[in-house]
Formats: sequence, structure tokens, C-alpha cells
Amino acid sequence: MYGLRPPETPDWSPGELLAVVQAGRRREQHTAVMLHTHAALCRAAFGGKFPAVFEAFPLWTQEEVYNLKAQRLREQLMQHTKG
Repeated sequence: MYGLRPPETPDWSPGELLAVVQAGRRREQHTAVMLHTHAALCRAAFGGKFPAVFEAFPLWTQEEVYNLKAQRLREQLMQHTKG
């Protein structure tokens, strides 16, 4: 957790361990804020149309892209039939 391995921390006090865990949590929160801000900036750069994650970051295979698109279409269809 947060880069800690039990063999490295046997002589740490509970307070030291808590401080490292709390720092890791703050680091995760900071990363989440940065990612959210980045996504908002991307949205503004694309003229208000927010791109899909696989369009913005080409890290997925073509098959995974097809599956993500199919899932999005299923969700849209379900929303359309409900409302």
C-alpha cells in the first residue's frame, strides 16, 4: 500500500506508518484533481465535445474499442427505452 512493503517497515512506529499512508492518500487525491482538470481542459479544447477515453488516449486495441463503443450504445439504448 502506497509503496510500502512489510519487510521495509518492521521498526516503524504506528504514527510513522499513519503519516506515510495519509501522505499517499493526499497524493492520490491530488492526482485525481489533476486528471479531472486535464479532462476539463481537453473538453474545452475540443469545443465542448468530450472525447471518449479511447479517442483521447490510444491505449486500447481495436477489439477493445469496438467493445467500449458497443457498451456505450447499449447504455444509450437502455436510457432511451426507460425515458
